[in-house]
Amino acid sequence: MKPKIFIGSSSEKISLLKKVKKQLKPIADIVAWTDENAFTLNRSALDSLVKQARVSDFAILIATKDDIIKIPSRSLTKQAHRDNIIFEFGLFLGAISLDRAYLLAEDGIDLPSDLNGITVLSFTTNPKSYNFINKQCRIIINNIIKFSEQGELGFVPSTALAIGYYNSYIKRLCEELGTIKKIIYNDNELQLNSIKLNVILPEVIDETGVIDFFNRFIITRKLVTASTLEKDPSKRSSAFYFKIDIPTLNSDGKADITIYDVPSTINTIGETLKIYYPLRTIGKDKDRDHLEKRELLNFANVLKYFIGRSVWTNDSVVVEESVII
Repeated sequence: MKPKIFIGSSSEKISLLKKVKKQLKPIADIVAWTDENAFTLNRSALDSLVKQARVSDFAILIATKDDIIKIPSRSLTKQAHRDNIIFEFGLFLGAISLDRAYLLAEDGIDLPSDLNGITVLSFTTNPKSYNFINKQCRIIINNIIKFSEQGELGFVPSTALAIGYYNSYIKRLCEELGTIKKIIYNDNELQLNSIKLNVILPEVIDETGVIDFFNRFIITRKLVTASTLEKDPSKRSSAFYFKIDIPTLNSDGKADITIYDVPSTINTIGETLKIYYPLRTIGKDKDRDHLEKRELLNFANVLKYFIGRSVWTNDSVVVEESVII
């Protein structure tokens, strides 16, 4: 999945915007303010910008020397940006975070004092300059690649959902089976040689959540039910039930099993999106689909991070993404 990037500039520097767009296009889906789909009919420009701030993963605002400001009391003349560019930069900063909104500022431009102390990517159009715009775009590309691979707290609580699922299910199950090396299958106790846990994440979330997806997955893979052993009732813990491939015994009478699970907690992502981004028409909505995929990707990235940090899970758990049955 490519990240979605919004790019804004003044109308006088559309040629510069096209150059930046060309640099970023190989790694991202670009929405420039000049595109037909950037602004919604019968909505204000601010409404459309707020929508773009919600659905964009990154933003690049290009501040160029478009206006001349005269200050008679100081006998000064300054080359300045369009005010709307700085406003839009602030809008995206607040919506998608400091790490994901970038300001490309032309050399010599007068920026607001609020940006003092903040690293801004200054640029020139001189290919021989150290801050040639193509070089600065490569810095942005490296940042986008870096932050696209990391989980973060977003408007939908996919990070919290992933942490809860890892702690309450993945880690506990792997610790228990890794310790006792037994499961209940066909009402009999089955000794284990090794376990693998495959966490299955669907490409899309159905209207019913993941219930139908998992049921069909079980039928397609011909999975069977198994469980952990009952624990001491005084500890208020009960067995885990899960789906596995039909086990076959090794020569030592033990089995290597693969467990499959589709985390039902991701239903919350779908339910939250219905509130946050309600559909007004029947049919696909590209922005809604992008938000859903972004949150599923973030859920997966957070899971992988925690799985890799535990000796109980780092070699035995695999996250399968964008699964289609």
